[in-house]
Amino acid sequence: MVTLDVTASDGAWSLRVTDSQGKEWVKTADPDVVSGIAGSVLVLRAVTLGLGRIKKSEEVLVKVNSPYVVNALNKGWVESWEKAHWKRGKGLVPNYQLWQKLLMAVEGHYSVRFELA
Repeated sequence: MVTLDVTASDGAWSLRVTDSQGKEWVKTADPDVVSGIAGSVLVLRAVTLGLGRIKKSEEVLVKVNSPYVVNALNKGWVESWEKAHWKRGKGLVPNYQLWQKLLMAVEGHYSVRFELA
């Protein structure tokens, strides 16, 4: 199993991928590049980047500090949004393009579980 640890907040994120042999890959955002970007955007980008870093289909555990992301994936919110063509209430789901990219990254793996870090 591969573990993906993501921590994100407004203007910062860090990512650690640990493979089944314990080998780690660590990446952090350049503060000058992500300054002023919302944490929800950064966490979606970081998780997608981490899943993309895992080259073969794997069983993946994603630990992330965002209840929004964990709930959206574990409680079926994303599936509902997708079925509704990314519409929610009176408008589109915020950052729906990032959710679409994340779903494509998830599909590339044997299984992906999300937990709150």
